[in-house]
Amino acid sequence: MLRSTTTGFTKHCLGAALVTAFVVGGMAQSAFAGGKVDMSPIPADPKDERVQLRSVTRWCGEGFRIKRSQHYSIIYDTSEEDVAVFQRGIERTYRWCMRYCNGLGIPTHKPANKLITHFFDDFNDYRTNGYICGSPGLTPNTLGFYTDRTNYTYFYNFRNTPSYKAFRDRAERQIKQLAERLKGNIPAQERAAIREQIKRLRATANFTLVEGGATTEETLQHEVAHQVLFNIGFHNQRAGLQKGANPRWLAEGIAQLFEPVGDGNESGFGSVNKKSRDIFLILARREQLFPIKVFVANWNPFGAPGIAYPQSWALVHYLTRMKRDELVGYVTDLNARPPEFESTPEQEIALFEKHFGKVNEEWEADWKDWIEDVH
Repeated sequence: MLRSTTTGFTKHCLGAALVTAFVVGGMAQSAFAGGKVDMSPIPADPKDERVQLRSVTRWCGEGFRIKRSQHYSIIYDTSEEDVAVFQRGIERTYRWCMRYCNGLGIPTHKPANKLITHFFDDFNDYRTNGYICGSPGLTPNTLGFYTDRTNYTYFYNFRNTPSYKAFRDRAERQIKQLAERLKGNIPAQERAAIREQIKRLRATANFTLVEGGATTEETLQHEVAHQVLFNIGFHNQRAGLQKGANPRWLAEGIAQLFEPVGDGNESGFGSVNKKSRDIFLILARREQLFPIKVFVANWNPFGAPGIAYPQSWALVHYLTRMKRDELVGYVTDLNARPPEFESTPEQEIALFEKHFGKVNEEWEADWKDWIEDVH
């Protein structure tokens, strides 16, 4: 699903080391580790790879290549260094999706073939490809997305967004001009000031690389989680996301569990999504949240993503921690829905209450109070 930076947060650069402590609610939860995950390679689909490579070459030009990891075929035109970091990120997300499901006790299976993702170095190529695959109107703030129409993910290297590139180019021009001034016969005090100015310009230009990498990492984990969960048996892949067969709040809430970026000392996967939590608490105190029955009934709340995203994270985080067995039963029933399933609000509310209890003021108050204590 389309993902914008307005619902995310940034901590560290793409490629920050991630280790194997799954953190939920601020505390390491071994119950969610799910044991060892089989990370052995799965076969590629060479025909599908060739089709995708021809497509991006046709619309975006030459220079695209295919790189295979254990579980992914990557169509890319970035540097080898950037795609190597990207590969580590998607494989880590794959592993943690499997471990999350195993920890809950939800049966999973390997995808039949390597999943396909696209990693564009240039935003304009990414936008062009998005239009071709049915996602028009992509902006630089939409860093990546998954669509069940193709079952592929698409990303671009945010460090190369037009505004970042223009900023770095301007900084480099200014640095060059200042360096020329240093060649002249100027007073020591002025020379020191110019060197300090060059230092600041370089630091600011470098920040765009770090900031862009961090933003890409968070979005990558969210969108890859969508793709993996639809292909290992967590979501009902037969029905996709059409007509509510897989509730939007569940899909977006689960994906947000995987957003937090690691700090190099511990994994970010599953830790408290602090920005979503903070926004949720503000909305709750202002009484701006959707009533639960309205929220789980249909897709309409996602017309207000600034409310729907943090609310979906808060609901899924609560159910994952406090109603695990009920969540497993709920997901099992969703997976039993046939491909032709057509959802109604009444069905969605009835299924939710079947597993999580009668939703009333007390239910909602308990949920909100619990989130207040999440750190």
